[in-house]
Amino acid sequence: PADGAVEAEEIAKRRSALTEQLVTLQAPGLAAEEAYRRADGLISEIDRVLRERQADQLLQLWPAPINPTNWPEAVIGLTDTSVRLWDETAEQWDNDKARESFGDNLPFILLLLALAVGLIVYGRAWIEKQARRLQDRASARGRRIWALLASLGEVLAPAIGITLVIVALGLTEMLGETGLRVSEAIPDIAMPVFLAAWLAGRVFPRGQTAGPLELTAERRAEARWNATAMGGLVGAEALRFAAMDAQSYSEGTTAVVAFPGIVLAGLLLLRMGQFLNRHAKTALRDG
Repeated sequence: PADGAVEAEEIAKRRSALTEQLVTLQAPGLAAEEAYRRADGLISEIDRVLRERQADQLLQLWPAPINPTNWPEAVIGLTDTSVRLWDETAEQWDNDKARESFGDNLPFILLLLALAVGLIVYGRAWIEKQARRLQDRASARGRRIWALLASLGEVLAPAIGITLVIVALGLTEMLGETGLRVSEAIPDIAMPVFLAAWLAGRVFPRGQTAGPLELTAERRAEARWNATAMGGLVGAEALRFAAMDAQSYSEGTTAVVAFPGIVLAGLLLLRMGQFLNRHAKTALRDG
């Protein structure tokens, strides 16, 4: 009401009730906003802690792998891993039930391994050959479709082969703790190789087609090998991580065992960089 004006009692009561109702309705929103600010503060604090941990990991100084004092421990670690795998398998073989199960499953295991070898070793080449033959008979649009299917098949066939290998290893009943870890890591070990080979085939194709990079046939072949080798190094690192539990070995052992792969990967990356530099110079000269 205006200053000095008298407000009706019913209106005053109604205004008071509406004010209380408004406060009641605003309370959840205010509580939600307060909770949001509190959660946002916690998230910011977690992000800060994670950034600090990542920075500490990046700046962590590991034992020097070229230090000869770390080599004996690394050799012991590799030997210990090999002996552990052997002992676990021998222990399973001494188990009558596991040995009997292995004998019963042996024909199926051999069949699965044969199929896996066929898919992994010959599957990609067979799919590529069949797709090329169908491409020759298809229209321009059909060639692109068959090329896409062949590209997918080159990855799908090895993936199925890897799955068969894992199933076959599980049927042997001969895997211990370390063997199971390695078996579970087989996709991480093998797929980088196949994916690298597939990607290299797209970027550095065979035949007379230069592909996206202006390189000669010899340089493309070398680049395909380098890319596949890089995938192999990634798979080897996955194998090391699965077989040699980081909690069981010192940082010195891990540094020494991982160092050769890091050096080879650096050399391969250097060579791939030279290929890219050569392509850039060719494109600049032609352009």
